[in-house]
Amino acid sequence: MSFLSRLFGADDRDDDDVRLIERLAAAGVDLARPLDVEHVLSMPDERSARQVVAALANTGGTVQLSPDLLGRRWIVRVTLPMVITLERMVALREQLAALAGERGGRYAGWGTSGRQP
Repeated sequence: MSFLSRLFGADDRDDDDVRLIERLAAAGVDLARPLDVEHVLSMPDERSARQVVAALANTGGTVQLSPDLLGRRWIVRVTLPMVITLERMVALREQLAALAGERGGRYAGWGTSGRQP
């Protein structure tokens, strides 16, 4: 269990978030400032993907829709300017996973280049 996991009481399902946050901090990214964070959802078809895009329209970020490389699923990318904290990332991951899951999709993860909005 990592330092952040112990500090914030994260469970095993949060370990990916913890590791990514730790890597960003180790790379010198200022986590106290807002960063552009991309969240990726994988949807089974274009219709469900468009429903997710519509649900995310007023998030204050940018939303992109495209078929995956194999043309089997649809990818929704929502980029949000946000301060990264473990609590915020866990909560947002759970919300986006629920949104995707309601339409047969799944939350595929998040990342950032470390760029500020």
